[in-house]
Amino acid sequence: LSQTVKVYQAQKDALIISKKDIVVSDESGTVSFEIQTNVEFKVSEPNVSWLRAVHTRGLTTHTLHYEYEENTSYDSREAQIVVTNTKNNKSEVITITQAQKDAIVVAKDSYTVDSDGAQIQIEVGHNVDFDVEITADWITREQTRAFTTETLVFNIAKNPTNDNREGTIIFKSKDGRLSQ
Repeated sequence: LSQTVKVYQAQKDALIISKKDIVVSDESGTVSFEIQTNVEFKVSEPNVSWLRAVHTRGLTTHTLHYEYEENTSYDSREAQIVVTNTKNNKSEVITITQAQKDAIVVAKDSYTVDSDGAQIQIEVGHNVDFDVEITADWITREQTRAFTTETLVFNIAKNPTNDNREGTIIFKSKDGRLSQ
């Protein structure tokens, strides 16, 4: 004789996100992440204009694709996508951070100094570290003791000749990608 007994065990609900913190460059592009789950889920998308869902016709049921626009601002930005288990309302958050546009901006790009020499102040707006390169030995940077972040001071030496002269001050990011 035999008797069959069936045993049923409840599943452990799972909602696994492949990437929860995603960092992208300032250029436009597409980002994707996978969701592994054995329960129904819903996606709450952020209300931002620079990030939008890309709906595909392929069999990518649990791979979500998002397209993001170029970041033309000088600040990084962030958006969060919330994936919620509809059975128990537990959520996972995906954070997408987009890098800022790197820049070195000089307020004025040309200075005329009389032959006696002078001191000029150059305002520099930046969101990257930069080096200063001077192409003429008669221009020197004034190393001030005061803490300053936006104004650099340069001394222009007296011109002992009758000829006009020209020098260049170049502002370069530490990684060498940007210059002005």
